[in-house]
Amino acid sequence: MDHAEEIEFHIREQSVVARAAAFFLKGQKVAIVIGRTIHLHGAKKAELLETATWLRHELLHIQQYRQHGIFLFLIKYAWESLQKGYWNNCYEIEARGVEDLKDFEKKFKVVSRRRSG
Repeated sequence: MDHAEEIEFHIREQSVVARAAAFFLKGQKVAIVIGRTIHLHGAKKAELLETATWLRHELLHIQQYRQHGIFLFLIKYAWESLQKGYWNNCYEIEARGVEDLKDFEKKFKVVSRRRSG
């Protein structure tokens, strides 16, 4: 694969953002995507990377952010959730649709984010 085609993303463990999502979703293990970062609560990076269906689901959300832009996607996602609920949100339906799509994740590349200070 040509590296120019790879979509880089980050994974953040023990994320405050994901912890808040876990509270609202009443979940033990939660991943939430903001831009190119998958935020985790109650799960480790290795667990996400080893669970292909879960990883593909979250990577599709990264693709949705790229398609719509961060601000617009957040608004559209929130509106869908308010109108139809989490499960029937069209963006969640689309993400569930790629969970069994073999090799979907091949066009993505996890990169480390260096923390300063």
